[in-house]
Amino acid sequence: MPTAPRPTTRRLRRARQRADCAAPDNAPTAPRPTTCRLRRARQRADCAAPDNVPTAPRPITREVLSRHHVILRLSKDGPAIHPGLTASNRARVPRIPSASLPKRAYTLEGERVKMDRWVLFRAGFCATGLALATTACGGGGGGSQPPTGTSPVATPSSSPSTAPSSGASPLASPSPSGSSATASGTVVDFAANTPLAGVNVSLAAYTPGAPATSVATTNSAGVFTFSASPGTYLLIIGSNSPTDTTTTLHTKITLAAGTNALAFVVPPSEPNVTYTAAQSSGNFRLTALSGNQLSCFTGANSGRTANALLPLIPDEALTEFAAALSQEAAGQNTDTPNPLFSNGLVPSYGILDIAAATTSTGFFPCSSWTGPSYSYVGGNPPYAAAMSSSSIWYGAQQVNSLANIPYGAQAWALDPR
Repeated sequence: MPTAPRPTTRRLRRARQRADCAAPDNAPTAPRPTTCRLRRARQRADCAAPDNVPTAPRPITREVLSRHHVILRLSKDGPAIHPGLTASNRARVPRIPSASLPKRAYTLEGERVKMDRWVLFRAGFCATGLALATTACGGGGGGSQPPTGTSPVATPSSSPSTAPSSGASPLASPSPSGSSATASGTVVDFAANTPLAGVNVSLAAYTPGAPATSVATTNSAGVFTFSASPGTYLLIIGSNSPTDTTTTLHTKITLAAGTNALAFVVPPSEPNVTYTAAQSSGNFRLTALSGNQLSCFTGANSGRTANALLPLIPDEALTEFAAALSQEAAGQNTDTPNPLFSNGLVPSYGILDIAAATTSTGFFPCSSWTGPSYSYVGGNPPYAAAMSSSSIWYGAQQVNSLANIPYGAQAWALDPR
């Protein structure tokens, strides 16, 4: 006997929706109604999908490109370019650490960009001191010397530089105009003025946080040669390692198209200061730390380790400045000698961006002054610079006066880019 159609109650409709949602994916079912709860569940599942799930590249429209947006992908290896971005626009993608990227979701062409996966940026936006565009967006101790001779752009790095990367260098490619620069220089030992062979030479773009790339190694005569696009760079000579007891030289260079003969500064004549032949030659030089210099450096990094700070890298320019300052202090029997302590001669020693310099008298060994028992104790003159996470390069020395009184000097520098 035929029956009348059953009335559809609200409870029955909900029961059918629950049954549809519980059905396996391969079971043929009638089109499912899309409820708010179901849409939210699908969005959560999409955001939780692992990185290795294959997905089609999301389209990027001409309108998006006209607004100079770029798409970056977060991963353990850093950001990557979205596969939908055309080759002609890939140059707009900056090099930035993934830890600096905001973890938010955006919508592109009506599709939800996965949380912590693809992130949409507008070129020209700056955050946390890092440029997200291809162009820069505005990167008893004695007395303590205020910062002097700072570079025009002082954007300190949050951590010391690590060993240069290896492999093909993007810096070695000719510029778009087809011009190229070739540069050469000589590296010698600070004390003996003899050539240093096998020394690594690296370049880094003169922008905040740019990584260093190995471009050359010195030969038996201490000579290095490399090619790069014309421009301004940070030249790094040495291991750039905080565990190396030989200094690393950091200096700013500007390369013009053609041949460039590179040299380091010759410091000015100062009272009570004796320079080595290597300093007077104008060649690049490196110092093998020993004696009081090594004691100073070891003490400083012991204090950094004790306070959970990244270790300091021994810098050649800072080491030469500290040696001259301590010689002048010992010669004048004062921990505030003139002119080095007060007249701002820091740039003439090749220092790019000094954070602070301080002197001492009466400490022996040097590590008792530079180490955790003094320089890392609040209220003492070196404390602020010693405890600064922005200080990444370091130099120190201690010299005895004719009266056998030890005079010391230590200096810290920031990444000048």
